[in-house]
Amino acid sequence: MDKINAFIEKNRSRFVQELLPLVTQPSLSTSGLGIQECAELLAGLMRQAGIKTHLLPTPSFPWVYGEVKNSNARCTLMLLCHYDVVPPEN
Repeated sequence: MDKINAFIEKNRSRFVQELLPLVTQPSLSTSGLGIQECAELLAGLMRQAGIKTHLLPTPSFPWVYGEVKNSNARCTLMLLCHYDVVPPEN
């Protein structure tokens, strides 16, 4: 854990700068405001990180799918996250 913590601390400023566009992008699920733009932004960030990424259209909002293959991996990790928000008044 010491190596991981040291890496995070060393790169903290870069991580904040890379995430700032994502956390400032509107993505309101109740109105659809900015959802497509946020999906495209997220896909771009994933591609910059070397992740094979696809935007998958759905009847509502696009899914952002990314995959990193490693033939030496002993297991598979799957994460499901959402990139939209619901305003507190809803």
